[in-house]
Amino acid sequence: MSLPPGWSPGWEAAPPLVRRLAHPAGATGLLAPLLPGPHPLRVREVTPLREHAGSRWTLRLAACAGGEARPLIAKVYARERPDVARTLAALRRGGLEGALGVPAPLLYVPRWRLLVTEEAPGTPARDLLRRGESGVGERAAEWLAALHGSALPLPPVYRMRDPLPQARRWAGTLGEAAPPLGETGRRLLLRLESARPGWPPTPHLIHGDFVVSHVFLTPTRATVIDWDSWGVGDPAQDAGRFLGSLRHLAAREPALAGTVSQEARAFARRYLEAIPAAGGNLPFYEALACLRKAARLAVKRRPGRTAHAAALLEAAGRALGG
Repeated sequence: MSLPPGWSPGWEAAPPLVRRLAHPAGATGLLAPLLPGPHPLRVREVTPLREHAGSRWTLRLAACAGGEARPLIAKVYARERPDVARTLAALRRGGLEGALGVPAPLLYVPRWRLLVTEEAPGTPARDLLRRGESGVGERAAEWLAALHGSALPLPPVYRMRDPLPQARRWAGTLGEAAPPLGETGRRLLLRLESARPGWPPTPHLIHGDFVVSHVFLTPTRATVIDWDSWGVGDPAQDAGRFLGSLRHLAAREPALAGTVSQEARAFARRYLEAIPAAGGNLPFYEALACLRKAARLAVKRRPGRTAHAAALLEAAGRALGG
C-alpha cells in the first residue's frame, strides 16, 4: 500500500503496517476490532508526526466513536517494546493520572509492535513559552516532582547508564562535526569530569527525555508524553534535560531568552523545593544536556546550527558556574 500524497520521503522506508495506518480506512479496519466500545471507532484523518528511521514511527489519528472525538496516537516500533505500555500503566496505577498524568495506553499488539495511546490534551509547553505564557516552568516542575517523589516500584532488572562515557562521545562528535567548537567542547568535558556526581546514584524511575516539547498543558492538567526513553537513573537527569531543552529554545529563538531564563529559574526553584536531594547534581546534568544537544546540532551541518551549538556550550559553562 502506498503512502498518501504529501508525506515526506523519509516515510517511504516505513514498514507495511505504517502504510496501512496512514490511510483512514486502513486504520479504521485495523483498530476498530481491537478497541471495542458502545460505538464503533472510525478514523477520519491521519497525520504523520515523527519517523525515527530504524526505531519507531509515530502517527496522530483523528478518530471518533458515536459522534464523539477520540484522538489517538499510534506508534509502530522496529523492535518489541511492550515495556512502554507496561510503564504507562504502572505510572497511572501509581497516581499519575488526572491533573498530573501520562497518556492512557489503550493497546499493545506484540506481533505488529504497535502501541496505541490516548492523545495528550492541551498544548506543548514549548508553544506556550513561544506565546509568552508564564507558569510553564513551575507546572513542569510539579509534574516531575510527582514522578520522582512517588514510591513506584522499579523493574526487576534494569541497567543505569554512566553519564561520563556519553559525555566523552558527544564531545568527540562535536569536535569532528564542528572543529571550531572542538576546544570548547574539550574544556567543557574536563569540567564535567570534575563535576561528575557520585556513581551509581540512588535509583529512581526516570522519563529519560523530559523536554519542553513532551510536556502538554491545559489550564487544569499536565500530561507528559513519549516514554520510549524511560529508564532507571538519577532524578536530576530529568530535571537537567528539561533545563537543557529550555536553553536550546533560547539559542534557537533569542527573543525568548528573557522568558526562558525566568521559567528556568522557576522550574529549578519549584523542583528543588520538592526534591532537594537533586540540587547537588542538577548543574552537571543541565550542562550534560546542553553538550548532548550541541553535538547533535553540529552533526546536522546546517546553516545556523553551529551558532546554536555554540550558544548551548556557553549555557553549559554557566550551569557549571562559569
